[in-house]
Amino acid sequence: GGTARLRVGSALRDAFRRREPYNYLQRAYYQLKKLDLAAAAAHTFFVANPTHLQMREDMAKYRRMSRVRPQSFRDLETPPHWAAYDDGLELLGRQEAGLALPRLEEALQESLAQMESCRAGCEGPEEQQREEEEEE
Repeated sequence: GGTARLRVGSALRDAFRRREPYNYLQRAYYQLKKLDLAAAAAHTFFVANPTHLQMREDMAKYRRMSRVRPQSFRDLETPPHWAAYDDGLELLGRQEAGLALPRLEEALQESLAQMESCRAGCEGPEEQQREEEEEE
């Protein structure tokens, strides 16, 4: 037998596209006093919803908190290779090539790994389908 597939409604897909779960997560982390995680979740939601007034206020609140580190304000949806690339460019802009080059090399290696994974994913199902057709 085949595997059962659940159909996801458009409302749920839209909620994830708007990063709604991060709004919930930031509140939960705040309640648990995990402020760095709350700030990261809030920032991730805010990137997709820059006009959300409550989140704008929450972000300002987190920025005023001395226990929240500046590096906590990051987009959790940003793939690691883009984060490394952005870090490398920022370091280059500050004339810190010695620190920038390892981050840029990391970005390149991770980009190549992602590309290979993507290709394998694209080729995988097609290969399986061909094998199934040959068996019939």
